[in-house]
Amino acid sequence: MRQTRATTLKITVIGLAAVISAAIWLDSPGQAGAFSAGPPPGYSAAPGEDSCTQCHSDFKVNSGGGFVEITGLPHDYRPGQMVQVNVKTSHATASIFGFQLTAVDNTGKTVGHFSVPQVQNPKTQVILGSTTFGDREYVEQTTAGLFDPTTFGSNTWHFTWTAPPELLGKVSFFAAGNGADSSQDPGGDYIYTSNTATLSGSAISNFDGDFASDIAIFRPRVGMWYSRSLGDPAVSTFPFGSAGDRAVPGDYDGDGTTDLAVYKPSTSQWKVQRSSGGLSTVTLGVPGDIPVQGDYDGDGKADIAVYHAASGAWSIQRSSGGTMSATLGTTGDKPVQADYDADGKTDVAVFRPSNGTWYLQRSSAGSTTIVFGVSTDLPAQGDYDGDGRSDVAYFRPANATWYILASTAGTTVQPFGTAVDVPSPGDYDGDGKTDIAGFQPGRKGLGGTFHVLRSSDLITVNIPFGQARDVPVASAYLAQ
Repeated sequence: MRQTRATTLKITVIGLAAVISAAIWLDSPGQAGAFSAGPPPGYSAAPGEDSCTQCHSDFKVNSGGGFVEITGLPHDYRPGQMVQVNVKTSHATASIFGFQLTAVDNTGKTVGHFSVPQVQNPKTQVILGSTTFGDREYVEQTTAGLFDPTTFGSNTWHFTWTAPPELLGKVSFFAAGNGADSSQDPGGDYIYTSNTATLSGSAISNFDGDFASDIAIFRPRVGMWYSRSLGDPAVSTFPFGSAGDRAVPGDYDGDGTTDLAVYKPSTSQWKVQRSSGGLSTVTLGVPGDIPVQGDYDGDGKADIAVYHAASGAWSIQRSSGGTMSATLGTTGDKPVQADYDADGKTDVAVFRPSNGTWYLQRSSAGSTTIVFGVSTDLPAQGDYDGDGRSDVAYFRPANATWYILASTAGTTVQPFGTAVDVPSPGDYDGDGKTDIAGFQPGRKGLGGTFHVLRSSDLITVNIPFGQARDVPVASAYLAQ
């Protein structure tokens, strides 16, 4: 009976209990039942939250050789997608385990919904709590989920996260786990924290499969690709293509990594080297067509597509099967395809320099026109506010200034770069927001330079990279 009582008392504090709560029940065993089925909300180590180390303070967080990990999330989520998520807390000498997890957007608000298996004596449960960021939803262990009698040194829980009905940008998952020793006090326990994310769109210039765009260029005269991350100077090199090819990067296999791809204007031939394996060659359109790759069918894979400016005809070969067509635009228009309505599908769209108007044929929200820009502006659409919708934006070489009409933040005017920069927006800092960025080509024997204004801290990063006539990969998604 002594061991049973000790275990019962211990159960009330595992799972990241608050300092005050732990003190109350340790002094007053009769109140222990209030927390024996799981921790109170607000201890997932998400922004604005604790991870319970004030109470379980014998060891530094993430020490002792254990861990808590989150698995099962896709690189890019789809609207309404149901995803099985797994959380594992591990510590070699622990006898019982707990966890708490939440999912939030870039503003700290809860995103999507959790559900747990409907079984007798469930091992997980969903709770609600209030934070400075508003109400949040959490999933955590129950008393029945404290340990697995068939496994020693760890415990794993399974539950479902249902994505929101429309894309909301990057969704970050935060978890805290406890490897506990079954004593009668919070001492001797190890607290672990972890976080990961899922994105709202296909990879943009992302060759290493993480959550950030890479600094990258395509050298058409020799058919070589070069890339590096914003924080790591190590350069990766990929041979693919030949002189005269046009870069048409995209995530053609849906694995979250940018695939090498080129388009031959003279023959309308596409060649795609998928990162998951396999080379494909496809002919679509006629010579002179403009490549406009994008995920038009919303399956998480880039589709091969071309725009015929003279007729305004769009021809799309869907990765999910079959072809589709659309008509929008006329001679002189620039294609500006992107997901403007956050439904996971690339929208047919053009910018008309003659009247400074954007024409958007949105797949879910209907057609609209936006007057924004002048004839010499260079379109630079992207999700600058991180809400999952591409924003109308352009770079004006005449004054080296960016103009952004964000769907949530309104108009931004940002002087940045030089008059000769090639717009190369991308999420280089991995915060879920498109960063203002440009590539200054090399000249007179000098190398090129990438200029990036990180949205996460508004710090400018200048990186020497590339040569004259190199094409920044991020610009290959824009009208050229």
